[in-house]
Amino acid sequence: MIRSYGEALRLGWKPLRTIVFASWDGEEYGLVGSTEWVEEYLPWINKANVAYLNVDVGTSGPNFKAAASPLLDNVIYAATKSVLSPNQTIPGQTVYDVWNRKISTMGSGSDFTAFQDFAGVPSLDVGFAPVAGDAVYHYHSNYDSFHWMKKFGDQGFHYHRAMAQVMSLITAQLADLPLISFKAKDYADALGNYVKKVEDKLDEALSPSSDVQVSTMSDEAITEVRASRRKLGGNHKHKATSPDALAFKKALGKLHKAVWKLKQSALELDERAKELESRTKQHIPWWRWPSWLRLALEIRKVNTKYKYLERDFLHAEGLDSRPWFKHVVFAPGLWTGYAGGKFISSEPILFSVLSSSSS
Repeated sequence: MIRSYGEALRLGWKPLRTIVFASWDGEEYGLVGSTEWVEEYLPWINKANVAYLNVDVGTSGPNFKAAASPLLDNVIYAATKSVLSPNQTIPGQTVYDVWNRKISTMGSGSDFTAFQDFAGVPSLDVGFAPVAGDAVYHYHSNYDSFHWMKKFGDQGFHYHRAMAQVMSLITAQLADLPLISFKAKDYADALGNYVKKVEDKLDEALSPSSDVQVSTMSDEAITEVRASRRKLGGNHKHKATSPDALAFKKALGKLHKAVWKLKQSALELDERAKELESRTKQHIPWWRWPSWLRLALEIRKVNTKYKYLERDFLHAEGLDSRPWFKHVVFAPGLWTGYAGGKFISSEPILFSVLSSSSS
């Protein structure tokens, strides 16, 4: 990927935005390399950084996986639609065609953590991974080797090539288009879904009987339950009229209203960006340079709003009991480790409500 960008530069291409390639040291020792770098250069990052693109395990199987800030969903979908899948069971099918199109929440355990959770930079992490029936990836072992990859993981290294193509297109789209390729509406929609999930968890926990059926749960859900204070297969009864529970539900109602207001503003911003994009494709004679200047200033204003949208969800004092994590929406789950959580500050509140409501 880096060689291809170097070749493009040699042939005269110059991106509109600066691209910084990084290979981090000390990832396994508390993400030391990337974290120290973000903390040291935070003022510059806050002013200039549009997005951070992470590849931890680029290829360990044939199934595309993605986790990202909702602002980047649109970019991932566009890139995967443009790259042919190495799995050509149907001629011409793309990575997008054979992917389940699920984009997970950012958690931790890789170098995007400081960018997303501390600096408020929209981030993503993508790669091809194995599922049941694929060759077992011997992660962090002596068998995690070039020989294993060549013989079992990716014969012919076709998925490595596809990964490089996906990342190259994502990078180019973010670096070389006048309007930043974000969709604010996607962010607002995601926030609404997150609030709804918190409400559903509260309603489920406060129901007269909420047995957890392991056979119907996803691996992600099982991880979450194992890390929580609930017991698989148990019978949990709570008083749904608990004052704490009612107050929490009322607060969630206010949050819904705030998200609705955000969505209206997001729609306006996206519509404004669409209008400006169409104007960039119109021919403007060189002697009408004031029109070009006005257009450039209007584009910069929209781009600035997009760039700082994620930053607007940072809380300077950090999360309760975890002040280093600043993002009030995204953070690794308090009891789930690598797995990402949404409105993570609500977890202690929710469990406090359940504890005070237990019969």
